[in-house]
Amino acid sequence: TAQLTILTYEQKMLNNMVDIEFGRTDLGDSFEVSPFYCDFQSNAICGNPDEMGKVTSTPFYPVSIWGGRVLVTPSPNLYVKAGIYQSDPLTNPGAHHGFDWGTEGSTGFLVPIEAGFKSTPEGAVAPNQYDLGVIFDRTHYTAPFYNAIGPEQFGRTAVYAQAQQMVYQPVPGKPQGLYLFGEGMVGASGGKQVSNFQVEAGAIWQGIFPNRPNDNLGVAINDVHYNNRYLNYLYNGVGNLNSRVAQGGTQFPDNNLMMMEIHYAVQVNPWMNVMPNFQYIIHPDGQAFAKYPAANLPNAAVFGVQLFVDLPTLFGIPTKS
Repeated sequence: TAQLTILTYEQKMLNNMVDIEFGRTDLGDSFEVSPFYCDFQSNAICGNPDEMGKVTSTPFYPVSIWGGRVLVTPSPNLYVKAGIYQSDPLTNPGAHHGFDWGTEGSTGFLVPIEAGFKSTPEGAVAPNQYDLGVIFDRTHYTAPFYNAIGPEQFGRTAVYAQAQQMVYQPVPGKPQGLYLFGEGMVGASGGKQVSNFQVEAGAIWQGIFPNRPNDNLGVAINDVHYNNRYLNYLYNGVGNLNSRVAQGGTQFPDNNLMMMEIHYAVQVNPWMNVMPNFQYIIHPDGQAFAKYPAANLPNAAVFGVQLFVDLPTLFGIPTKS
């Protein structure tokens, strides 16, 4: 299908110290993001850690919503940014292709704030960066696991921290080297949120073979810890006709969902990258099924391959540096 995901206007002011961007976009394009996350294919990490959508009403790429942010860099290494974004659960990429710009389906808005420190070693593919953030969710949503009598709720909060660092650079000034990253998010609204916390960590080895400087080897692990109140609802919650017990099951759901990936990305030429990968999922949560499964799912092994084509490079179109 065709999909319009991002159409924004950006304006820099005060000698580039202030950067404003707004339009049709998504929150995850600017907050709780790292250039390393989409080096992976797993949705546990690619784009943004999936916890963001579990504990807030954040819409995910490629859903396009109204929003914007202000980025202020008072010094080259320090930054703070804040934004406001619409939440619209009715936005359907397949039905509207990103061109339904109305607000009649909006359930409220989200206000993310992030502050951090970053510096880029000479030649590195990404900066060393440390940041803290919070997402204030001012939306209406349904949480029958929190209150079966009055499931309609309003407002919740999530707090996160991220870090990434080049820890080894065999040749000064070159991109080859070992990069580590980590991230954690906590649902700060207790029983209103489906999970208590999520943590992830990973590593990227850029140019592990000297004659292949643009290839990379990556490994990542992600753990989501579900809220007991939410698991009780899935198991045998009041009013939940699709609960495990209602389906004839007896096994209580697992508290933790762990997802791991290892890949080797091959830069075939300047515009094509091929990335075979292996993923292993411990305690799959089963929530993608139409009905919650009657038993816990077995661990799963997944083999994948991702093909990336850089069209501007392919057609010789200049891009912004």
